[in-house]
Amino acid sequence: MEKNLIVEKIEKGCELRSLPSVFSELIAESSKEDCSIANLAKIILKDPSLTGKILKMANSSLYSPASEIKTVQQAVSMMGILTVKCMVLSTAIFNPETIAAETGLDSEEFFNYILSVSSAAELIADTIDYPCPEEALISGLLHDIGIIFFLHNYPERYRQVLKKQETGQTLIEAEMEIFGINHCEVGFLVAKAWHFPEKIAETIARHHIKYEQDNEDILPIIIRLAVLLTFNRFSDDSQELENRVAEIGRIARKLDIEQEKIAQLGQELITRVVNMAGNVGIELGETDKLLASANREIWKAYLTIEQLYKERQELNEKLLTKERERGASEAKDMALATLAHYVNNAVSIISGQFQILNLLQTNNQTDELLERLPVSTERTNEAIGKILAVMRVMREISPTDEIKFFKMSSAMNIDDRITECMEIMSKEPDVVLPMEV
Repeated sequence: MEKNLIVEKIEKGCELRSLPSVFSELIAESSKEDCSIANLAKIILKDPSLTGKILKMANSSLYSPASEIKTVQQAVSMMGILTVKCMVLSTAIFNPETIAAETGLDSEEFFNYILSVSSAAELIADTIDYPCPEEALISGLLHDIGIIFFLHNYPERYRQVLKKQETGQTLIEAEMEIFGINHCEVGFLVAKAWHFPEKIAETIARHHIKYEQDNEDILPIIIRLAVLLTFNRFSDDSQELENRVAEIGRIARKLDIEQEKIAQLGQELITRVVNMAGNVGIELGETDKLLASANREIWKAYLTIEQLYKERQELNEKLLTKERERGASEAKDMALATLAHYVNNAVSIISGQFQILNLLQTNNQTDELLERLPVSTERTNEAIGKILAVMRVMREISPTDEIKFFKMSSAMNIDDRITECMEIMSKEPDVVLPMEV
């Protein structure tokens, strides 16, 4: 299917079917510069069912008001316009029965996942003292709005996506093959069309993008962690478990969340999801059993896997250190043998030149001695230079941690080091005697 057709459909306002007129009025009113809470309350009051749900949520443990919230205006004032918009949208589009009937999708599994990500995101935001936890909750609730768009508008074709996923394709890959656009891109466009803040729209677009160290935007990181911690076919993470755990660890360190806190979040999540399902009017069946057998064990498993991963990393580091120490020792032995060879050669040259000069002197060959003297002096001086260079190198290679090895082998590049030392000494004004080194 052409990507352009889907984009055009969203731009024309045909994102989802059967959206209540209250939602359209709410979007229009909240987009005005002079938007007022009183006007929003009047719009909400047109829908008795929605009114009841908003009052119920305002009085829930999620907000824990000091006294009972009795009016919609009080509820909107406390919850905020953004949260109310999300609440209205959720009650309109989170329809498990309709989606299950049209697509054959396990709606309980899907909406349990949605609510788990949303609740996890809010818990993470609370844990790190994120300034606006409602942003995290809303971003989590809407992060897969692109999938809901596909389910509402193309239920039969999305069934093909799910079948392809069962054969090994990722959700993103299958969506691109069937529609030419994935649910992250669609979700971004829908969020923009509904005038949600840019930050939330961008977070929806990025929830399947792996965390990078230089990413400083906290909200997308919160949602990414919530998705990673909620193991489900819709989390659509094709990377190996070890890599997934490593990414979770990087994000947890970025947000300064300890491993033990991750387990606590998992335990708190169960209650949050149940309450959230009640607030948005979604029936999840035997939710307690479902979550107790799934997310709680998964979040605990993360701790075990993370610990094993950490222990393995520490073991690898120890082994590498030992290997390097052994390699450094072998390299030093080889280097000393090479240096000894240089010294032997230099001593042989000096000894040879001395014997020649001594022989000429013994035979009273004065002319030949004077003629030979400059050559012997030059060769002797060169040999002494090599010995001095060797002594410098020996002093330098005592600590082997920073030594460069020859072509990644255990052999130090002694030849280059000797040549380099001799070049340095050739520029020095005075010869440095061995005892002065």
